[in-house]
Amino acid sequence: MPELETPGVATGTRAEWVAAAAAVLRKSGALPADAPDEAAAPDGAGLDQAVLARLGRRTFGGTPVTPLAGVTSTAAGYRRLDGRGWLNCVPLADPDPAQAAAALIADLEGGAQSCWLTVGAAGTALPDLPAVLAPVLLDIAPIELNAVEPVTALQAGRAFARILSDRGVRAPGGGLGADPFGRAIRAGSPEVDTTELAEIASLATDLGLRGFVADATVAHEQGADDGWELGYLLAAVAEYLRLLEAAGITPDVAAALLTLRLPATAEQFTTIARFRAARGLWTRLLELALEPATTVPAPWLHAVTSRMMTTRYDPWVNMLRVTIAALAAGTGGAQAVTVLPFDAALGIPDAFGRRIARNVSHLLLDESHVADTADPAAGAGGIEALTERLAATGWAAFTEIEAAGGLSTAVAGGLLAERFAAQKALRASRIATRAQPLTGVTEFAHAGEQLPQRRPKGKAWPERWASPFEALRDEPAPRPVALVVLGAVASHSVRASFVRNALGAIGSPLAGGDAATADVAAAVAGFDPAAGDIAVVAGSDAAYAGADPTFAGTAADVVTGLRERGARLVLIAGRPPAGVEVDGTVGLGGDLLQLAGLLRGTGVTEVQR
Repeated sequence: MPELETPGVATGTRAEWVAAAAAVLRKSGALPADAPDEAAAPDGAGLDQAVLARLGRRTFGGTPVTPLAGVTSTAAGYRRLDGRGWLNCVPLADPDPAQAAAALIADLEGGAQSCWLTVGAAGTALPDLPAVLAPVLLDIAPIELNAVEPVTALQAGRAFARILSDRGVRAPGGGLGADPFGRAIRAGSPEVDTTELAEIASLATDLGLRGFVADATVAHEQGADDGWELGYLLAAVAEYLRLLEAAGITPDVAAALLTLRLPATAEQFTTIARFRAARGLWTRLLELALEPATTVPAPWLHAVTSRMMTTRYDPWVNMLRVTIAALAAGTGGAQAVTVLPFDAALGIPDAFGRRIARNVSHLLLDESHVADTADPAAGAGGIEALTERLAATGWAAFTEIEAAGGLSTAVAGGLLAERFAAQKALRASRIATRAQPLTGVTEFAHAGEQLPQRRPKGKAWPERWASPFEALRDEPAPRPVALVVLGAVASHSVRASFVRNALGAIGSPLAGGDAATADVAAAVAGFDPAAGDIAVVAGSDAAYAGADPTFAGTAADVVTGLRERGARLVLIAGRPPAGVEVDGTVGLGGDLLQLAGLLRGTGVTEVQR
């Protein structure tokens, strides 16, 4: 894409854009003054690469995300072209039938159009299903069933069929939600039970509903990156097609029985590209599976905002997360979007949480009109390129699963568990070092925060990204850490604030560090080992080296003074000067969970990464 020109629009050339971007980067210091330019590199190639290297990034899975790319349009298979928006599909998982029914009818009267209904231990008991659905017009509002232990998808589907029959109505859409692969993985079982597939397919066909879910949220919650989420999704589709064909159901009929469910995160561009890539991968797989010249049916994409990204602490930030996620999923082409309420990680959401969640889609569709344009991301070179790259990584993961014998065999043989565990560990490290920050948890933790109270869930969620930090804050360290500052407030405030933020994230209270100190004696005077025998020294590099005019002494002098006063552990903010012996550091890129282990005596010294 040598030019960025559009007929009739003064957009300029790529070279002009790169030159303008380079000027800004040079001014900010992000690009060296001697970075190659057109004179040093013909056609500006050197400058082009230098600029893109600083403006680009990579996804969690390592896929490049660039601001400019040589792709201006992709195959139609990536695109949703009907431009009809999405169904506002509210989640419901409440064991109390009366409260569940009241919440559901409030959602529907408030503008929701569909419901993703959990049946089983985590939600509505099977005998309570008629009561929960009693106020619902089932010939208008589609229901997506989600059967969990001890209820099977077939049992839930038959119960739903009886309700429809008793009322003499036919559902306008929805699905039975059978997912034998996800059920086995979530239960930690190597055996995938597919014995009910034929009966579920028959029941779904009779009811005019989708019967099965290829559910990438399963892979997401096990730790998978974007490529493996897509690979898992595609492997589930392929396995369904094989199993149903063995039961006498042709691939074109089987495809119509499938729902593709994907997680939507606050990584906006990645989520847009992942949904578009899922559509393209579906198209390619069906082209291979169907008879030649058969029209590939469009997939039904159900987006669910990520449970993993939600937090119990500072739950209000979840409102921002789910709004970005819903926008990205809808922009990426989801036909149904489920927004989890901001308080869902705290327990069963209350009426306020549910109202805010359903209103997200109202704001996006009815006030912002984001769905008025079919496939609004089309033509954006960065997103088009990211779509193709994610599709390629997804296809590679899919072929690896297929080479292992298919999804059921990959589950039984441990391939998925191995891949997901490695990716989960990598993400955990990124969160612990704040390479992937969680606002309100690993960044800007609110000390002493009082959490909203909610009714307990029927079944706990899987461990979320914030869970290790939340556990530390649930049980704060019993004694405070002394913050020992060097010099004037202006000199030590940056590092002192960094220490407060870091220790607040791991539930370690701080004492001191609010005032200026003129010398070593003043700095260590407030340290009392009886109150807490751990100290963190915070000051500027100049103060550490004895070159700060507002502080008489060095970091080495302060460390020595603290040890003489009985400090068991002495840490320093930033990098310690040469020759200064400390027990650990609190700095950019440090592992906060290892720091918590050091401070609480349960782990090894924090390391720089």
